[in-house]
Amino acid sequence: LAEKLGRSTVSLRELAVLAATVEDMVHGDAIEMLKMSYYTHSLSIEEPIVDDVTEDFVLKTYMIYAIMPWTQAACNNSETIKAFLLEVHESYPGWNATVQWLNDMKRTLRSQEAEVHDFASMSWLVQQISNRFGHF
Repeated sequence: LAEKLGRSTVSLRELAVLAATVEDMVHGDAIEMLKMSYYTHSLSIEEPIVDDVTEDFVLKTYMIYAIMPWTQAACNNSETIKAFLLEVHESYPGWNATVQWLNDMKRTLRSQEAEVHDFASMSWLVQQISNRFGHF
């Protein structure tokens, strides 16, 4: 960064702008993966998710896409994802612990907001999850 600026030091302000830019990009990627998860299950981002089972599939799909990016192309429909969920632990041995963590996070975060399952609410949820996943 200092090289790009043509100086040997970087100010705190410049570093803060860089951090905010990276955070914005990460959140943008999270929203795009959430949209992809909706489309994978033939759901509209304009309509709320009607039940917990569907919400779980969307969130698990989002996590699969986040943890194993190659699945975004390989598992791009609901049936493929459902089949992959049966064997995901073979590709990612920590999957069961991840799902348990995801369920705990969802329970904790859902207690902080309304039980609405629209795209805005789901976006907020995945942003919170993506912020905390690195600590898990």
